[in-house]
Amino acid sequence: WGGDGIDMIAWDRRGLAYTGTREWSDFRIGATLEAKLAESFGLLTRVQGLRRYYAFELVDGKTARLLKMRDEPTVLAEVPFPWENATGYRFELAVSGSTIRASVDGKVLIEIVDSDQPLADGAAGLTATQGRFIAHAIEIRP
Repeated sequence: WGGDGIDMIAWDRRGLAYTGTREWSDFRIGATLEAKLAESFGLLTRVQGLRRYYAFELVDGKTARLLKMRDEPTVLAEVPFPWENATGYRFELAVSGSTIRASVDGKVLIEIVDSDQPLADGAAGLTATQGRFIAHAIEIRP
């Protein structure tokens, strides 16, 4: 993934774009993301369909959040993180076993162990809610 970037738009509900298989378990995804008037935008890991995944996203110009979707959304962690539209941020989301680590611009913002029915495997990708963002330099690696 990459080239000149991926332009992602989602209106009315959450949009997902992902690649990979259920054979993927412990890996990391990284990308430089730049919001263009988005309510939230970020990375996905261990995607098992539209209603099962982890999302690390920046929300409402002020928060970084780790969300688990397992039929219904659950916020696993959130921290204050002021951000601005039209500014690029380097995201990284890593999973190993039931440990999830999320960082922006090289600083770890969230690191947790999901001990409540963790998602063990799945694809990686991008997500947005109510808006648009551009993704550059997407990397998925062990």
